[in-house]
Amino acid sequence: MSFKFIKKASVIIPLYNPDISFLFKNLKSLVKNENKYIKEIILVDDGSRIPVKSVLGRLGKISPKLKIIRQKNRGAGAARNTGVRISKSDIVAFLDWDCSPDRKWLQNIIKPIVQNRAVGVGGKILTKKENNIFSEFSDFRRALREPIKDKSGNIIIIITANAAFSKEIFDKVGGFDPKFKKAGGEDLDLTYKLIRAGYLDKLVYQADAVVKHKHRSNLVSFLKQQFNYGFWDMFHFLYRKRSPLVMGVYFPTLGNIFRQIRDNFYFSIGLIKIAPYSYGLLKKFVIFPLIEFVRRFAVMLGGIKCYYFYAPKVLGKSTLGEKTINN
Repeated sequence: MSFKFIKKASVIIPLYNPDISFLFKNLKSLVKNENKYIKEIILVDDGSRIPVKSVLGRLGKISPKLKIIRQKNRGAGAARNTGVRISKSDIVAFLDWDCSPDRKWLQNIIKPIVQNRAVGVGGKILTKKENNIFSEFSDFRRALREPIKDKSGNIIIIITANAAFSKEIFDKVGGFDPKFKKAGGEDLDLTYKLIRAGYLDKLVYQADAVVKHKHRSNLVSFLKQQFNYGFWDMFHFLYRKRSPLVMGVYFPTLGNIFRQIRDNFYFSIGLIKIAPYSYGLLKKFVIFPLIEFVRRFAVMLGGIKCYYFYAPKVLGKSTLGEKTINN
């Protein structure tokens, strides 16, 4: 890293019922490899069933730069906001507890901000390969692999499982909106606020800032995650009066629901053409298309619940319908 001086960042990790052994291993590796780039590591316990402070003795041995604070469960976005508020660096780097950072992750994720080329940076998120079908499916789909872009190639979602931001600009746009109470949608909403504030050309993808993500390993947790994505993404579009077609989905009016099911089916079957034979014939022709269809159905159900039952109560009934939308 060719800087005349070492710029340090605050690493903020939201926690909710984490695997402590996995977390311990990742923190130990992060400190060992990149201590000179770390101003502090702030763990924000977002109301875990077993307080993370109860294992403070074990974690405290990793580094004196480690801080653990606890709050009531308010969601990953609120936990990150809490971490940013107490951070002491002008660069904040976000990492999820279930992501293992590569050896040079931190120095690479903050590089564009240090060089004044960016105010928001998204890194590469690879799948931490495990012996289960959902890990294989996530790896095949390249799930959450990099920031999501629109058809013009502009970044529309920086995935905050692996990201860094200028603290000044993060604060300027108000950080994560507290209306997003669970994981899902808050990444999309923050990126939209940055774009709306005029920073579209200051959002970049840093391919050499790599983490390995431990994806959901069973059907129930996997579908719950996808349901939440659909729910909170839909909330964002209603809240901000935008068209969800930017994400390739529709507002779930009755006609659009059948339309979406049709599109989900065709998209899922289309996976057969691109799935490599190395996964095996059963996975290529049956299992992966089926998982993709069920995944998309769960996302759609999340959007339906938000559209008809949650958003009208929180935002008012005027949010329903498509005439209010500004693309």
